[in-house]
Amino acid sequence: MDACIHPGLLEHLEDDLTGIEKRQILMEGIKECSSYEVDALLYIRYGDHGSDHIGVLTEVLANLHTPLKDRVAVCRMISGNHEMAQATGTDPDPDGTQPKMEVLYQAQDAGTEAAMKSNDSYTVNPNNITG
Repeated sequence: MDACIHPGLLEHLEDDLTGIEKRQILMEGIKECSSYEVDALLYIRYGDHGSDHIGVLTEVLANLHTPLKDRVAVCRMISGNHEMAQATGTDPDPDGTQPKMEVLYQAQDAGTEAAMKSNDSYTVNPNNITG
């Protein structure tokens, strides 16, 4: 299930599903993930990045509950911080799973364009997420 294709679907499902049913939906979604998505999720959960995975997940969730223009600003800050860490050799886990920056840049650009048109959603090219 894709939230961009089915906006509000999760909120609708939350009222009707048990915890077990939600886990089944999540497992089906995981089966559809690219290897990059699986690696990224595993890194968030088990990577040597120094952050608690629940804290990281909650940070992402809180960010998703802000207007798109604010999420674009956060994205620009993150991409700049990542570029600086790579340039200065200060990545705290250089051997860990690395982000596909072309996907982040595409999301940043698409989010900027959507926000400037007062839209509240965007999509990235799925061809950049394979791997």
